[in-house]
Amino acid sequence: MNNVKNRTVRLVFICVFILSAIFGAATAVFAYDSDPGVAEAQGAIVSISGPALAANGFGETVKYTISATNMPLTSGIELEIAIDPNVLNLIPIMTKIDSPKFSFFGSGNYGTRLFWKDDGDKFIGKVTLINTEGVKNDIDNPTVEILNMEFEVKEGSFSETTVSIHSIQMSYAGSYVPVHIGIGEVITSFYSKYDIDRNGVVDFYDITKALTYFMAKEGDSDWASARVADVNNDGVVNVLDMILVLANYTDPFYQ
Repeated sequence: MNNVKNRTVRLVFICVFILSAIFGAATAVFAYDSDPGVAEAQGAIVSISGPALAANGFGETVKYTISATNMPLTSGIELEIAIDPNVLNLIPIMTKIDSPKFSFFGSGNYGTRLFWKDDGDKFIGKVTLINTEGVKNDIDNPTVEILNMEFEVKEGSFSETTVSIHSIQMSYAGSYVPVHIGIGEVITSFYSKYDIDRNGVVDFYDITKALTYFMAKEGDSDWASARVADVNNDGVVNVLDMILVLANYTDPFYQ
């Protein structure tokens, strides 16, 4: 009799344990689905990309893109980026900032759509984006571009600059939650635009290389390689480019 009673008690405890586990799992699933931190839970990853090498000279620009993978549906994004204003120009006419999928909330300052603030050796630019098109990652959109930025490079003796994601949050159910940052910064090294062969010095060899493309123009079949000698960006390699290279000699042997 006692054995039967003991087995019955054990069976009741087992049933209670199983039901508790099932209920707990269901509760956990419900909490997961409704949690405003779902962006982080589902593994949304935001990264920045840009060139490792770029030209430094009048009229030169450098482009950076911030994109997301594994991003579920979000109503908005708050993003902050950090740049060095001594290297990259914030003057509106020299800056292009756009978002192919999101709408901007506010116009920003400096006419750049971002709200910039001085943070010592860096400027922090903040932007709020609204997801008016219901954009999210799926099979057709494995990577979503959040923000494209193009800055003019100031002329100077600097060798490199770092552009980074200072912070990023995504909005769910009215709450902003942090998102995982994959590649958080890009270090861009600069060379003189007059250093045509990219050997670190402007010298006779750059004139020689420019001469091989002399009178090449935009639209020619070899323009992709010839355009490096178009240092004044007027669409043709001519004597004006040669004069500019000569005027920017850095090899002391020729000075």
